[in-house]
Amino acid sequence: MKVKLIVMLTALLLASAAFADDHGVSWSELSADQQEMLGGFAETWDTLPAGRQERLATGAARWSSMTPEQRKQAQTRFGKWRGLSDERRELIRERAEIFSNLSPEEKRRIRENYDRYRQMNNERRQELRDRYRQMTPEQRDRLRDRLQGRPRARPRDRG
Repeated sequence: MKVKLIVMLTALLLASAAFADDHGVSWSELSADQQEMLGGFAETWDTLPAGRQERLATGAARWSSMTPEQRKQAQTRFGKWRGLSDERRELIRERAEIFSNLSPEEKRRIRENYDRYRQMNNERRQELRDRYRQMTPEQRDRLRDRLQGRPRARPRDRG
């Protein structure tokens, strides 16, 4: 039972933020694999909000298509997620929503910057983190503007 719960919750986390239409997903529309995985919801499926039905169905389908190694990695990530504080999880959700609303170009640029950061050695990463922490709020704003390709605001331009 615990494994099924972990699998189901992992599927929820892996599900993309899909937008469901007004009627949601009927139980009969689910594949046999999805129904087996989501069996704990069989009795109450029709009472779930349409969006939740859609996320559960998408997550179950995604889980079914994973290799055993991918499932193991997903369970590890889910364990880390559960270990986070509520505040940290909420911050991550907010940032994910912001990211999902960015243009494809902005997303690409952020991914490229992140990849460059990940390729740095640990010393260089720590140096950058320390430098950022020592910046004033104004310096951080200017850095963000520069990294986002926006023109720098001069102090007198700020309201």
